Amino acid sequence: MTLIIAGRGFARMLIRYSLDRAQALGHRLVVLIGEHGLYQRYGFEPALPHGILLPESKDRDRLQILALTPGALDGLSGAVCGDSIPSMPDRRLMA
Repeated sequence: MTLIIAGRGFARMLIRYSLDRAQALGHRLVVLIGEHGLYQRYGFEPALPHGILLPESKDRDRLQILALTPGALDGLSGAVCGDSIPSMPDRRLMA
């Protein structure tokens, strides 16, 4: 059996849900690696012009950022470090 989900808006719903959930949890901004053309419709913009970068990465130009609250990007700059995000128990990942 083949399940076809392309073109049904699941990715759009997942992204929208994730952004709404992040905002509801009090997060001020979201950072991701991806093509600007794909995420621009959700409000993401390239991070490099804000002085936010991935050190020593081939994905530097693909780093995108979205402020979830007004002023979240004000005065923000520097390198994104993946190991600065604390791990969470699996039960906290469930919506």
